[in-house]
Amino acid sequence: MGPAPPLIHKNCRTMYPVVIAHHWGPPRHREYDARGKATEYFYRPVIDVLRSCGADIRVAVYSHDYDTTPARALELKNFIISNFTGNAQYMRTWRLTHPGKTFKVNLVGHSQGCQDSRYMISNLDMAALTASWTGLAGESRGTPMADLGMALYDNPLFGLFADRLLMSLFRDSCRDRDHLFRFIESVRCLSEDYMQGTGEYGPGGRLEGRGFTAQYEQSVYYQNWSARLRWMPREWSGLYPLWKYIQLYRGDNDIYTPLSSQIHDEKFVRNRGVLDGAEWWGGVHHMAFTGSLNQPNPGFSQEQFWIDLIVELREMGF
Repeated sequence: MGPAPPLIHKNCRTMYPVVIAHHWGPPRHREYDARGKATEYFYRPVIDVLRSCGADIRVAVYSHDYDTTPARALELKNFIISNFTGNAQYMRTWRLTHPGKTFKVNLVGHSQGCQDSRYMISNLDMAALTASWTGLAGESRGTPMADLGMALYDNPLFGLFADRLLMSLFRDSCRDRDHLFRFIESVRCLSEDYMQGTGEYGPGGRLEGRGFTAQYEQSVYYQNWSARLRWMPREWSGLYPLWKYIQLYRGDNDIYTPLSSQIHDEKFVRNRGVLDGAEWWGGVHHMAFTGSLNQPNPGFSQEQFWIDLIVELREMGF
């Protein structure tokens, strides 16, 4: 395979700051200081590299590791307000740098973050504050893996010990009933039924009309990238059952999300293509967007992808 090619650093200083709406669950990576205190990192070294190239970029931080899309969307809105529009010093500096311009943000969603950010834009009065939306491997039509999980959880036989099992497996995130509820509902928000308004969310269902809704706003530039695996590398073989299950039910996928779910309606979103990585490797992992430190993905330069993404937003005037 050989060493990864060196990064080509470019000017990533966009007009509008970049806000990342992160994936389902907690950070992928932790480091410890001299006192043993854990520091959690989303998308490292992606953030460090982009900031070294001049990017004003932040990752939204939520109160809980797992939560529903509407709840995370509200926290995303509050994060933007507290860090930008509600920060008088920041806004003074930004207006001096961009006189006569209207402040907005560039949103980048990854996985569940795609749905969170889209929901926020259209349902929480944030379209006017959004310049662009970039989606990375989101579940726009859900993933059958989530439906399988909910079918098992909602089964009366499994339900007898499901809560205890989950609280044992996810001790930090499901440490009490409230956190367990958030975990279960976060999975439900990734299901095909929830995202497509079918099953219990469809006509006559007990949750009719409560599925995902988020129209595309004309004032926002929408674009999207997808990822997939052509074959399963030995290094990821522990995830083979997930990849194969989705492949059997929905075809090509990135281990967690069907390719068909990652692609949006071309009337509203510019689908930029499917990332396969180098031909000598199996493809691009769903979590590769979190950076090489968090999810090694030979044949796909995660940091370079992000640099090029932000540079293009800059060149487009965003």
